[in-house]
Parts: sequence; structure tokens; C-alpha cells
Amino acid sequence: MTAPSPGQIARFLQNQYDADEEAYLYVLADLMKAQNYAIEDAGFVLQLDRPDLARSRHAIFAHVPLEEFRQIIAMYLRRSTMP
Repeated sequence: MTAPSPGQIARFLQNQYDADEEAYLYVLADLMKAQNYAIEDAGFVLQLDRPDLARSRHAIFAHVPLEEFRQIIAMYLRRSTMP
């Protein structure tokens, strides 16, 4: 069963309260835990979707050096996969 990743949610629901993007991702991930555990507890395989992450290199992060973009991707993926 597919579910949006915290990064996918952040893409469409902009941060309005947290100090920075990473803090916002942590909040979203914590909020999504209950849903994700419910999916797994029901016997489904959970698939977190973030289809636009690679495309964001050109659409959002074109101005940052490649190494910085890789760090941004790592932040999104790390937070998406933490228990």
C-alpha cells in the first residue's frame, strides 16, 4: 500500500511553523507514524512514495551545488525511513 513520505507532504503543505525544513520533516514523520504502523499492522507492505525527489534537482534545488543537493536528498530519505 502506498503512502506519502514526509517529504512528499512537505512539497505540497509548506512549512509555516517550524524553524527549518528538517525540523518540519521530523514533525511530519512523527505524525505519519500511526498511519504507517496501521498499514503494516493490517498486513500490507508499506511503500513510501516520493516521485518528485529526483526532479526537484532541476525544479527547486538547481541553484545549490550537487553535494549539497545530495545532502538534502539524504535528509528527506533518512527521515522517511526512520521508525
